[in-house]
Amino acid sequence: MRNLVLLIAMLLAGAAGWWGGSWSGRDAKAALALAEKAGDAAKAENDKAQQALNQRLQALTDTYQREAQVLKEAQDQRGRDMDTVLASRDERINELARAHTGKQAELRQLQQRLAQAPTPQARQEIVTVIERVKGEDRIIQVEADGRQCQSVPVPTDLLAAWRGGQP
Repeated sequence: MRNLVLLIAMLLAGAAGWWGGSWSGRDAKAALALAEKAGDAAKAENDKAQQALNQRLQALTDTYQREAQVLKEAQDQRGRDMDTVLASRDERINELARAHTGKQAELRQLQQRLAQAPTPQARQEIVTVIERVKGEDRIIQVEADGRQCQSVPVPTDLLAAWRGGQP
């Protein structure tokens, strides 16, 4: 009988241990379930934030690409305009050279008329005309010189200073 009491005591002790152990396991399981729910909520929030960031990044990228395309098209147009201007440069230089030659011939004729002028008043009128023609010729020569230097490369430091520090 004594063995039977010991056996019952052992069974009761085992049942009490199992019940006590399962009780502490319940708290751990409940804490684990709560932590899993919090983790799932945090992951969902992270996914939502990541999706919002990806959408914003895509919108910014699209905006940047559109603006870059507009700038590229504007730059290409400026390049085409410059090519057109440079293509007509030689023609304009030839026109200016003919105009300069014409002004020089006119000045020679005026110098001859000045030498043959009968009165001081006529001489003064011719001198006035000569000064006007010289001024016109100077303007033509300055434009021709400016157009001839268009083909000369500009140093990058001078170009950077002209553009406000950007080469």
